[in-house]
Amino acid sequence: DAADNKRTVGARALLDPRYRLQFEVSVLERESGSVIETRTGSQGGSGGEKEIIASYILTASLSYALCPDGATQPLFGTIVLDEAFSKSSHAVAGRIISALNEFGLHPLFVTPNKEMRLLRAHTRSAILVHRKDLRATLTSLSWEELEAHAEKMTRKAHEIPG
Repeated sequence: DAADNKRTVGARALLDPRYRLQFEVSVLERESGSVIETRTGSQGGSGGEKEIIASYILTASLSYALCPDGATQPLFGTIVLDEAFSKSSHAVAGRIISALNEFGLHPLFVTPNKEMRLLRAHTRSAILVHRKDLRATLTSLSWEELEAHAEKMTRKAHEIPG
C-alpha cells in the first residue's frame, strides 16, 4: 500500500505532487517580453525561487478556477491562508502577497504574532482572536491601535509592583 511505504515511487506519486504534475515556467523580461530563462518542474533555483514559482502557479490556478466565464478576475476571491509564511523569508512572502493581489485574490491570513510585521505592510487591520478556556473573542483593530495596545502591555509588564 503506497500510504504505508513512503519510499516507493507509487507512494511518492500519491503523496507528493512533484511526482505527478509537470509544468514549465519561463521568466520574461517585462519590457521586451524576451525569455530570460526556462525551468521545467521544480528543477534548479534556490528554495526561495522554487517557493515563489510554486506560489505563482497556485495563485494563477486559483484565480482561474474562481473566475467566471468571460471575466478577467474572480468575483469572489477570498482565500484563507493558515500560517502560510511561517518558513518563508519576508522578501519571498512579500512577493507572494503581491501576486495574490495581482491575480484578484483576497487573502485572509491566520498567523501567529511573529508574522505581524510582515503582514502590516500588506494589510490595513488585524482581527485578534483571544482564547480563554472554551471561550474566544474577536477584536478588529487598526495597526495603530494594535501598536498602542502592545506598547501599553509592554509598559505594564515592566512596572514594579508597589
